[in-house]
Amino acid sequence: MTRAAAHAGLTLLSSMMLAACVTACAAGDSGSSGDEPEAARSPETTERPVETTRPSKKTHPERIRPKETRPGKRGKAGDLNVEQLTSEAPGQGPKRPRVLMASSASDLSRRAGVKVADTGEGTYLAAFWGEKPTGGYSLEIRSARAAGNRVTIRLALREPPPDAMLTQALTYPYAAAVIRNEDLTERDFLLKDQRGRELDWPVRSLGAGGSPEG
Repeated sequence: MTRAAAHAGLTLLSSMMLAACVTACAAGDSGSSGDEPEAARSPETTERPVETTRPSKKTHPERIRPKETRPGKRGKAGDLNVEQLTSEAPGQGPKRPRVLMASSASDLSRRAGVKVADTGEGTYLAAFWGEKPTGGYSLEIRSARAAGNRVTIRLALREPPPDAMLTQALTYPYAAAVIRNEDLTERDFLLKDQRGRELDWPVRSLGAGGSPEG
């Protein structure tokens, strides 16, 4: 009975030691596991890193320089304000060159036989080139300049080119203009063409009841 009891006690002791070993091993395995409690894990950051951009260069508003203002073209001292009105070559008119002037457009139109629009106060001029054998001739009262009691009027005379197709009929080219705010009835006149050559055309005023000659 003594040996049997000793054997039973030894068996019980071995079973207890084996159970303790199993428990210890299980605890060890649980401690070495990589799993951590959900609360112990560090929360994953969902925010993205803030992108840093280099500050753009500071832009200053464009400096607008004031435009250089050049003085307008001024005529030389003595230049008169000439406004062109018409330039035509009708089938009738004075046979010889001349310049007629009047204090109004209506007087010039009526007494010189031309159509001149009334554009205001001034001295109205009609320059006739005389009789031409064909069409294609034209002229223009380009400028007027006063020096003392003399007024120099510059005309531009244009002849047709030699090979131009022209109207085979007599024409009488003329041009009309007004010199603004000037009374030229008591002045002396000198006529020049575009090349500076003097023209011996007579200048007659219609203000005193004069009438053009044929």
